[in-house]
Amino acid sequence: MKYTLAMLSGLALIGLMIACAALPEKEFSLANERRNTLKKYKLDKYASNEFIAAETNYTAGKGYYSNDNGKSKESLDKALSNYQLVMDKGFPAATADSKKEADQPKKQADDIKASVAVKTEYDEAQALYDAALKAKSETNYAKAIDLLQESKKKFQVVAKKAKEKRTKADTAIRSTDKDLAGIEATAKEIERLQAEEKNSAKTE
Repeated sequence: MKYTLAMLSGLALIGLMIACAALPEKEFSLANERRNTLKKYKLDKYASNEFIAAETNYTAGKGYYSNDNGKSKESLDKALSNYQLVMDKGFPAATADSKKEADQPKKQADDIKASVAVKTEYDEAQALYDAALKAKSETNYAKAIDLLQESKKKFQVVAKKAKEKRTKADTAIRSTDKDLAGIEATAKEIERLQAEEKNSAKTE
């Protein structure tokens, strides 16, 4: 009986020690950091199964936090591994998608010669784009995505301004052509009247 009580007391003590283990603050903080990053860049759509596993373990770790810190740390460690898998799969794919998004307005700007029409602003957009590609080559995907999104917005503005300038130039050219045509018509009319006057004078 005494042996049984001692064993039960020992087990209870072990259980209490596990529950009172140090708070997994580092793991919890890092899990939140990775989780926020994944949500910011919407990486879950590139690795949905891994993200679901990560969220399941994160929820468990959060639930055990301060109640059973041993289990909390175990769950959070699993969540961190799952979140890392999502990042490893998601970031390259998300960067590729961001590049495609930036390439569309860049092509529009290039097609209408925006590098000439609005050179300064075009150069700024191109600098962001180049910096993004450099960050991508260095596997700094978060920075690459941010820069690509900035360059996309810049190229959209550049393409719009260049198009407006081109429209104004075309309108001015058409207006000039119209004026020239009017002058030519007037000159011909004067020539016709002068010819009529000469013919009338000869007849008299």
